[in-house]
Amino acid sequence: MRTKFGIGVLAALLAGAPAMARAQDARWSIDPRGGLTLPIGNLKNIEKPGFAAGIGIAYWVMPRVAVRADVAADVMSSKDQTHAGILVNDVPDVSLYSYTGGVEFRLTPPDQERWDVTVNVGAGATTLDTNSATAFETASGGLQTDFTKTYFSGVGLVKFGYKASDMVDLYLSGGARLVKTKKADTGVFSAFSSNLPSAGFGSVVTFPIQLGVRASF
Repeated sequence: MRTKFGIGVLAALLAGAPAMARAQDARWSIDPRGGLTLPIGNLKNIEKPGFAAGIGIAYWVMPRVAVRADVAADVMSSKDQTHAGILVNDVPDVSLYSYTGGVEFRLTPPDQERWDVTVNVGAGATTLDTNSATAFETASGGLQTDFTKTYFSGVGLVKFGYKASDMVDLYLSGGARLVKTKKADTGVFSAFSSNLPSAGFGSVVTFPIQLGVRASF
């Protein structure tokens, strides 16, 4: 009986060995994601929560460390504002389009059976774009017909993953994106809200919360 039990355990281990090897040998992963983005700070004064989406590709140089590249979008819609006693209903919608490179760290052991926790940190560029030329033409006295500027940005995310199969994870991520704007550029936004400094603001922050899928190969 003991011999049969030992043979059964050995057979189970051998049957699972190829799948374990495939998962551990996978060096590349790709992870599309989508969800909600929350504007924080100055941006919260004129924008509502919106939609976040992105996709990243990672190369695992070590079992717990990967280098990665990401593209992401935070698309928000504007709030109507009362400014100087007048309803301002032509507040522009703001979108952020980000392109970053960074590092991903796995906090859980690579051979963890089901759950996975990783941290992403990265830096790159973000384009702050608006949809309303008319609003900015009015706000700037005809000097500015649109607002599309690109700035340095950084991002930090935490991902909580569940191994759906050897090569596929489902995950929930949350974090923050910081965009270092220039006050000389953003002063024009004060025309849309008395809560924004007339001298402009030096940063924009969003908090994306997303669901995604990671495929390894």
